[in-house]
Amino acid sequence: MSSTLVREGSSQQVDSKPNASIAPVAVIDTPLSKSAALLRPSLILGLLALRFNALVADPVSTLQLALPATALIQVLYAIICLPVAGSQSAKASRKPRPGEKRKVDPNGPNTISVWLSLFSPSPDMREQLRGWSFH
Repeated sequence: MSSTLVREGSSQQVDSKPNASIAPVAVIDTPLSKSAALLRPSLILGLLALRFNALVADPVSTLQLALPATALIQVLYAIICLPVAGSQSAKASRKPRPGEKRKVDPNGPNTISVWLSLFSPSPDMREQLRGWSFH
């Protein structure tokens, strides 16, 4: 056994630069979105608690069966509670001054692009669909 001496001061240098942190996305300020944001963890935990015995007995199949419900809860949370990326509601809002008109957001949600991104098949799915025959 050989022992080596390591200097603590020279080998561990502390980075004095502050790390750039990403701010969390705020929930949309509506009663529906705030209640959905509070209800989501309860639904997911309730789903797992309801199936706890099956989860202990066979975790893989239980989690696979819970995946569609969990995905549905997460998608509904994202639609109801989170602002569209780049929209004004995602940025810090300021109180309008008296007499000031509300500005229309040019970066608002584009309905066509949202539907196309949700329902267009991915390249992998297109490749799989080519092998199928629909008669």
